[in-house]
Amino acid sequence: MIMHKRNRSFLEKNTSDNVPQKYQLYNYDSLYWSWAHFTILITLGLLFTSNIFGDVISNSNNPYSEFQYREKINVSRSKKYSKRSVVEPFVECDESSCVLPLCKCPVKNTPNSIPYDKLPQFVLISVDSPITNNIYTVRNKAKEIMNGKFSEIPFTYFITGDHTDYYLAEKLYCENDEISIHTYNKNSFGNVPRDIQSLKSALNKLSNVPIKELRGFRSPQHSLHKNIFSNLIDLNIKYDSSLTLSLKDGYWPFTLDYGIPFLNDSNVEGESFTGLWEIPLLSIPNTVSKKASGTKNKGLVPSEHNINIIKNEFKRNYENEKLPFYLYFTEKSLKSSKNFINFYKEIVKYISEYSNVNHDIYFVTYNQLIEWMKNPIPINEINSLNKSKVPFIINNSNMIKFQKEPLCSVPNKCKYSSTNFSTCSKCPFQSPSPIEPNPYPLFIDDTKCDKQMPEGGCGNGMWECGCVCLNSDNNLDGYCINDDGQCYTPKLYDEKNDEYICSDNIISKSELVNGTRQIIITKYNNHN
Repeated sequence: MIMHKRNRSFLEKNTSDNVPQKYQLYNYDSLYWSWAHFTILITLGLLFTSNIFGDVISNSNNPYSEFQYREKINVSRSKKYSKRSVVEPFVECDESSCVLPLCKCPVKNTPNSIPYDKLPQFVLISVDSPITNNIYTVRNKAKEIMNGKFSEIPFTYFITGDHTDYYLAEKLYCENDEISIHTYNKNSFGNVPRDIQSLKSALNKLSNVPIKELRGFRSPQHSLHKNIFSNLIDLNIKYDSSLTLSLKDGYWPFTLDYGIPFLNDSNVEGESFTGLWEIPLLSIPNTVSKKASGTKNKGLVPSEHNINIIKNEFKRNYENEKLPFYLYFTEKSLKSSKNFINFYKEIVKYISEYSNVNHDIYFVTYNQLIEWMKNPIPINEINSLNKSKVPFIINNSNMIKFQKEPLCSVPNKCKYSSTNFSTCSKCPFQSPSPIEPNPYPLFIDDTKCDKQMPEGGCGNGMWECGCVCLNSDNNLDGYCINDDGQCYTPKLYDEKNDEYICSDNIISKSELVNGTRQIIITKYNNHN
């Protein structure tokens, strides 16, 4: 109340006739109403803005906040998806208008009504993980233990950005494995769309994987949200594989033109995402973790106990439905090379015994499955046509190898304080991140440098086996080395000599706060 009285006296004192003037802001009878009106207007404005742009106003912990990055995508989402009427929340997919290759209804019956004896059995192996030395070593061992038609079984990797070795990712891509996108961190709840774009950019620049080849996505914790689906379309992602269903109650892959009508989930109901494919991850009971294999990133546990479970589930599915059979692993699943290789060998050997009889089993990548879904044909047509006529479908019993080569045989070794990786490209001046997926390359060949670049790079300078700050070698305005070995300390102006100098009178330190570089000046004294 004192503040308001002081303000009011000020207004009274400045009137020419010294008569109190009436100002609504200081009318105590209406003061609280004014603030209430102001609050209501702000709230309505925010809700109106949210409705216009189709975004959900949420706190910073929402992993599905709208994507913002320096080069914004100039695509109108209103042209990509449409909201259905609230009076018809579960619109049935019209199979007469939803036709391949552009649209596929979510149904359980076989594509194109292909009879069981002519229906291919697809088996898909995926790994949610960064590409590390251990992951690559286990992958090579898996190839070595199998001979003949199953020696080149493809894997699909949903890659996380943290701790990925970009050269090894390039090698896997060249060896005909599929590279798809997870997020920078497998448990990321930051800006997921930004992570997708940043990771695509980093894999393109540092692993030399063409952007168009990065087709798939799996969300953190396999969470579903309509904001993510709409952004996947904007980011030119062909398919999502985050939906987890039971193998006993599974669906074939379908497009999200009619959403997911059988799923009672407020995060996705009532929305349509034209042309975006969903590959349901059909989970297999996993008694070790007491969870299904595709739930909450648990993955299959490669144990002796689970080998028989997988065999029985495959047999039941193969003899009754022939739904795609998914073997889903995580980085933790492959932690023990010995356990995984034994598990993998037993399962593939068991499946191959069925294939030797009927020649109807195909190990494919996720993208290969989508390509077949666009043009479902029986096994006799697959086996009689070559790869050029049946895009992306490979007959495992008559494998034709189309292996590419990495751009280099001896990659550059990039060392940072928090991570190391190799790449055929030049080492960037800092490790890639969601904020900066493609830092500028180093200005010199640092292969012989025994120093580690500071995490976050040099700042206002360049790396030359040590940070060299802007204008540090002259008397112009620039920056000096701070306690972190970076260039964030501003030079001090010396009035006496009319020059800028590096001085102990300024001590600063840089820190990343909520993804933003901030300079903390711990001491500042005028130069004498």
